[in-house]
Amino acid sequence: MKQIMTIVFVLLFVIGCSNKETFTSTDIMDSILKGDQTKSYYGEGTFTIYENEKLIEKVNFKEWVKGEKIKIHSTSDMSDSMVVNDGSTLVVYDKKTNKALSVSLEETMEHQGMTQRGKLLSMLEGMKNTHTYEVVGEEKIGDFQTHHVKVKAKSTKSLLGDFDLWVEKSSWFVVKQESMSGETKSELIYQHIDSSPAFDNDTFVLSLPDGVNVEEIQQENNKVSLPEASNILGTPFLTVHNREYRIANIELEKLEGIVKRNELTIFYEKDEIPAFMMTIFETPQEEEAQLNHDISIRQTKGEVMDEIQSISWDEKGLRYNVMVTHPDLTINDLIEEINNMTYSLDEGRS
Repeated sequence: MKQIMTIVFVLLFVIGCSNKETFTSTDIMDSILKGDQTKSYYGEGTFTIYENEKLIEKVNFKEWVKGEKIKIHSTSDMSDSMVVNDGSTLVVYDKKTNKALSVSLEETMEHQGMTQRGKLLSMLEGMKNTHTYEVVGEEKIGDFQTHHVKVKAKSTKSLLGDFDLWVEKSSWFVVKQESMSGETKSELIYQHIDSSPAFDNDTFVLSLPDGVNVEEIQQENNKVSLPEASNILGTPFLTVHNREYRIANIELEKLEGIVKRNELTIFYEKDEIPAFMMTIFETPQEEEAQLNHDISIRQTKGEVMDEIQSISWDEKGLRYNVMVTHPDLTINDLIEEINNMTYSLDEGRS
């Protein structure tokens, strides 16, 4: 259920648009995704989930955004929380438990992805080549005059299916979104949007009740070297030796829950810009963890997810997942690099 909420939160994005009433799929995507001219906004909305037409969850939210600074207040029958990101520190306060946590933010952390707008923007960015977009009519949603946009997957195997967007006509600001997944329907509506808000100096300062102590979460340093990574896995593994790419970082995560394993993630850069990330772990044996064999890769079969531009495959006891993070790299670029990979430390395996 929470995964559905993470995927379907909606974009708030303001740009100019044409006066024409007929749009191609490319026109629509460009209008929604082109540039980021809304550095600041205030929004209020409601997110609901239904199963078999029965209301399962309803969340009311308010958002304050000014560049990298973000404040989100979310309330439901089960929770009442406030999240404040002042650009360098993230503080979360849960009113139900009267507890607060804080964590320092790294420069590379994605700030925009915290908001509904940012989550959908990321999702739509990955769907440019996997879905079609069509304006099917005009409708009034609350106080907004909107284009009704149908978003349809090109393949029945698509990770993200069909859904609907209602986009404010003059600004291409998404004010409503609906999607269906089986018998589950999710709907998000913005009742109020202010794209020119006046924030005071205290807007992005979280005022806590007396007696509430903020617990600081220390981020564990889990960086490892290439030789250490090979020792952790107990075997050499595939790496990129194309000089256009360099390893920026290698991180180790030790999973101790239902799934117990070591996972290595290698972050590659191109021209000092994140290019792609590759996660490696032992091939899982569980039936539900098996891959769909819908792509040929390295003389074997693998799985491709076009929406998030990732490829997964199993090779000699290891599961690899590679995901594009560079704006100019494509799935075909990724396939070429994967097919040219060699084993770490220049060692082969029989």
